[in-house]
Amino acid sequence: MLQRVRLLLIVSLAIALLGLGLLALLSQSAPQAAGLRLSNAPCQTDVQGQCLRLAQVTATNLAGQDAEFPAVFSTPLNLVVMPFDREQQIAAALWLPVFESLAVEGQVDYFSLAALDATRIAPLFRAIIRETMNATVQDGGLRQRTYLVFLDDQSTFIQALGIEDIAQMRVLILNQQGERLHLQSGPHSPETESTLVQALAALQSP
Repeated sequence: MLQRVRLLLIVSLAIALLGLGLLALLSQSAPQAAGLRLSNAPCQTDVQGQCLRLAQVTATNLAGQDAEFPAVFSTPLNLVVMPFDREQQIAAALWLPVFESLAVEGQVDYFSLAALDATRIAPLFRAIIRETMNATVQDGGLRQRTYLVFLDDQSTFIQALGIEDIAQMRVLILNQQGERLHLQSGPHSPETESTLVQALAALQSP
């Protein structure tokens, strides 16, 4: 009996050590907090005269590739779904097939850019979020368009786009310079899809 208890203790200790080792590896490989830069280049303004433009930031997609936003934009119009937490990020994946159907080579491109608050997410949980998204998005093409950035100043990032809060994900249409042409809130639905389609059609009109 005593020998059996000792064996159980040894096995339990080995499992615990293995778990700690895996957690340490996840923490070491966790995405780092990213800084952002606000451009001083001339900018289109809204009716209040405010420049609404995506801040310059480096994000990493699910394929492990880094890209500089908005420099990665190569088309006049860019569809971007922007979630702000893990739950929104999972739901945001439903927008990508819609974006794909609206994309036009050389004219309209699309991205998912999760703008997460690094100051509220420990490195271990950043790794967990990344792995959750890796499991959620299996399509290779969509993985290359699904980006995460853990911001050290999320507030400045969203304010630069005229976003007031992070209670809901945002869907944006940005031009090649990252300037905001359209903004709407909420997850995908027939109604929100219709709103986006109409806004995109208006921007494509001569």
